[in-house]
Amino acid sequence: MKVKKNSLWIVVVISIISISLAVFFPKEKLIYDLSIGVISGNMVAFFLILIEYHEEKKDILESFFIKSNHINKTIGNDIDLTYLILPFKEFFLNKQGTPSSVNTINSKIDEFIQSEKNEKILQESMDTIIKVSELSAEELGNIFSKYHSLFSINTSNDSMRKELFKTYQEIKDLLSFLRKKAFHFKNQKNIQCKDYKMMTEFLLEIADNIYNVEEIKENNELVIKIRKQKKYEIDILIDKILKKLNSDIEQIDYGDYLTKEIKIVND
Repeated sequence: MKVKKNSLWIVVVISIISISLAVFFPKEKLIYDLSIGVISGNMVAFFLILIEYHEEKKDILESFFIKSNHINKTIGNDIDLTYLILPFKEFFLNKQGTPSSVNTINSKIDEFIQSEKNEKILQESMDTIIKVSELSAEELGNIFSKYHSLFSINTSNDSMRKELFKTYQEIKDLLSFLRKKAFHFKNQKNIQCKDYKMMTEFLLEIADNIYNVEEIKENNELVIKIRKQKKYEIDILIDKILKKLNSDIEQIDYGDYLTKEIKIVND
């Protein structure tokens, strides 16, 4: 990209020199004809460089979308902690943090881990978090750096550059958060007497960070509505990138990527 930017500046400088020569030496036929020829050729080169520049910018933006969307979908599809919502709905719906509510959650955790079936589910979730935590945002960061190099660092009104950086940072922060929890889960895998209470607490913390839970009344039934992504609004950011890509005449279909709302009938 630097080559194109430098080429563009060279074309502009040579064009200015050629125009100056044509203006100041109109009677010098050789100089005048050469200047007009250079100007004509540079005009074609100028537009070709601009076209390539914008095409490359679009390609980088598309690569960023595909990579960020892949990471987002992998996290959303692989991590399923919705089974924790009903047993611990007070944890998700009540955020007062009073001693009584904390005691209630602790007693529910103790009750929850008594089941061997639940222990198996917790173990599977733990393995999933370890697997997902191995995803890397490094390639995404490299793609952002390419896009960032298209513009001057002093450009403050480039909203898309800000959106890309925010998306990269959100994904990086989420993976870092999952990696910290995965570290404890890996340690638990290596010991015989696993601390399922601690595992449940960590999984509840993860679920609280990625799910937006609310209780509503629908058709005379109490329904728990779950919207994926709460703290990390990666969906919204990726949607903005998609709209930018589809702002051209040709609409690009990348499939369904936004996380869906999940409804659970509350007994």
